[in-house]
Amino acid sequence: MTAVLTAVRHERGVEVDDVADALAERIGRQGYLLQRDRQFMFVIEEPVLWFRPFSVQVQRLQLAHLLDVMTLPSVSVSIIPMRAGRHGNRPRESFDITDSDLVTIEMLTGFLSLTHPDEIAAYVTAWKQLYSIAVRGKKARALIRSTLAALDETAVSE
Repeated sequence: MTAVLTAVRHERGVEVDDVADALAERIGRQGYLLQRDRQFMFVIEEPVLWFRPFSVQVQRLQLAHLLDVMTLPSVSVSIIPMRAGRHGNRPRESFDITDSDLVTIEMLTGFLSLTHPDEIAAYVTAWKQLYSIAVRGKKARALIRSTLAALDETAVSE
């Protein structure tokens, strides 16, 4: 995460180095995953597993962390396979449905918060559509493990 935030800082030409603060905030948010009274349901596209802006070792650690997080009782991770029949369900921007009153979208320059019921309903519908074509459990873990195996092959050839 440090590498990502540092790269974004340089990309945007931001002089203030607040990477440590931003990293602490994001790590702090991960603590919510440990709260048993909450439920987190994630849907990600398989190409996200393959995206490697940094080293093989960093990607391996990220994928191993994802496998670990998937074992938490409060977390459900679903993955839309690259070969899934999309049936009109195109990829969407990253968004979070916090509750029935808020959808947030993390954008390049900040957060967009949606509170209008019609906008929230549109994102709930989009989430349900994407969730319907995603795999979970053993199939999702198999996709992650196949990515890890391909990384091992890449590391040998590099």
